[in-house]
Amino acid sequence: FEKKNQALIYGYAMYMYRTNSLTFSKNTLSSGYAYGVYFYYLNRYKSGSRNIITNNQVYAGNAMNNSYHYGMRMYYGDDIDFVYNSLHLNQPNPTSTNYGCYLYYSDASRVINNVFVTESTSSSNYGVYSYNATNIIAFDYNTWYSEGRTEAQVRYYWQGSFYNGFTAFKNGS
Repeated sequence: FEKKNQALIYGYAMYMYRTNSLTFSKNTLSSGYAYGVYFYYLNRYKSGSRNIITNNQVYAGNAMNNSYHYGMRMYYGDDIDFVYNSLHLNQPNPTSTNYGCYLYYSDASRVINNVFVTESTSSSNYGVYSYNATNIIAFDYNTWYSEGRTEAQVRYYWQGSFYNGFTAFKNGS
């Protein structure tokens, strides 16, 4: 599935479930709801092949109260190359929790050269949240920007440790 697509959908800009050996490239996606891209059980029960998600532009935004919003969520996904993507999460509501990049039990994956932007006044903005993603091959050269928050106000969670601000995250992980 490699073509130049444009889509406006409500719910997920992109949702992939139990997919193996996929290439998803050069798409512009927009969601009017809580998820930019959501990978669920990609390559979880099959090894030796990789899912390639590259050169996509994703926009997600709404004004829901007390909810969770994700630019990219990798949930039980393995062997994923998530490179050169731009994710823009616009959540103007101050009572929501926002994640630029959320990794949960995702192993042998690469997250490289992506741009994660969150626009929110919420005090619960996470640049990255990684829980039990123990074998990440590479997590480098990503850019984090949070409109409406100072650098120190954006939180990062990596394998059991919380960090306030990118500098603390970079020095501690």
